[in-house]
Amino acid sequence: MKARLVVYAVGTGLVAIGGYGILTTASVGPFGWALWFAGVAVAHDFLLVPVVMAVGLLMRRTVEPYRSCLATTLIIMGAVTVVALPLVLGFGKRPDNLSQLPLNYPLNLVLVLLVIAAISTVVLALRVKGPVERRK
Repeated sequence: MKARLVVYAVGTGLVAIGGYGILTTASVGPFGWALWFAGVAVAHDFLLVPVVMAVGLLMRRTVEPYRSCLATTLIIMGAVTVVALPLVLGFGKRPDNLSQLPLNYPLNLVLVLLVIAAISTVVLALRVKGPVERRK
C-alpha cells in the first residue's frame, strides 16, 4: 500500500511538472494543448478501440496459447506503428534542412516490426513446447 501511494505521489508530481511546462513554455498555448488532448481522446475512442475490438473478434477462433501471444504482438506492433507513423510519413521534414528526419524510417519501422515478430515467435514456441522436465 505504501508503494502505491509513493507511485501516485511521483505520478502526480510529474503531471504537475508537465502542466507547468505546457502553461509556461508551449508555443501553442493551453488552448492548443487542450484541443490536441481532446483530439487524441476522440481518436482513441472512435478509431483505436474499434480496430482493437474488431481484431479481437476476428481472433476468437484462434486457440490458446496462440491467441494471447498473437493479440499481444498485434497490440505492440500497432502501438509502435502509431508512434512511428509521423516519421515514416515525413511530417515536419523540410527540403531545405537535410538534417531533419535523416534516416530511412520506413525501413527502420519494418525492421522493428520484424524484431517484435521474431521475439513473439520465440515466446510462442517456448509456450507451446511447455515446461522443461528436470531429471531427478
